[in-house]
Amino acid sequence: MTRFTSDLAHQEWNARRRLLQSSSLQVKDRVSRAYGLLTNATLLSTQEALALLSFLRMGASLDIFSHQALKNVNKTIMNIQPAHLARLSTTDQTTSEHRDQIRADMIRKELSGN
Repeated sequence: MTRFTSDLAHQEWNARRRLLQSSSLQVKDRVSRAYGLLTNATLLSTQEALALLSFLRMGASLDIFSHQALKNVNKTIMNIQPAHLARLSTTDQTTSEHRDQIRADMIRKELSGN
């Protein structure tokens, strides 16, 4: 099982490298756009935030995005889930829009290092 997992991780890394070699500018653009949206959005749904954070993770694995920031990305992925956000809310009734606002605020703070 350990060998299988290691082989799978190596194949994924190779696939990412090939993607970077064949579409370098597009990959860098997607990572940069994801960072721009995440650091400037005022509302982010769970689905959109996870997709954008995934691009940052890929960017870090390809040395496009800071490896140091990857720790914040991994932590943020866990903390932006709806149940976590509802727990952090100061009101009893949290709407999806309110969670989207809290999520966007949290992500901006995490990525800026605050």
